[in-house]
Amino acid sequence: MKRAAVLAVMLVACDTARAPQDEIAEHDAARLTWGYNQANDTLVAHVDSVNAFSLMPPNDGNQRAILSRRYLPKVGGDLVVRIRRGRFDCPIAGCTVGVRFDDGAEITWAAERSGPESHTEIFLAQDETFVARMRAATVARVRVELEKDGAREFEFRVAGYDDSRMRP
Repeated sequence: MKRAAVLAVMLVACDTARAPQDEIAEHDAARLTWGYNQANDTLVAHVDSVNAFSLMPPNDGNQRAILSRRYLPKVGGDLVVRIRRGRFDCPIAGCTVGVRFDDGAEITWAAERSGPESHTEIFLAQDETFVARMRAATVARVRVELEKDGAREFEFRVAGYDDSRMRP
């Protein structure tokens, strides 16, 4: 439950200054690089996926996935992949996703939903390991299963992530 409350703060921080869901501008490169926000004591870094995608109705319309890292002084860091519409096919007990850094081999990565009613975001396990690999990479690709829409791969430009901005 604590994760869900803190996630709500993170989602508000990530959604500020974003275009409406169906009006994703292909030339808007600013969202394809890391953005940093702070809400109370929660620090959030976020980057949109390079690839826009659309799902089957009623979740159709262009959207991008968002990769977010958040840091709370009392709890530590979390890593979240989020979509605006649709549902991750990830039971509350957890699931696995495929992760590739640059042109490396796909790694099976543990993930979990943040709560029973949360279907649009998943937490990636071992966030420190992911961040360490991400720092050495230019691109991270995350392959997920979506209910009714099958497998999707989201590509994130992770170069330029500044971990020093994630500490108070």
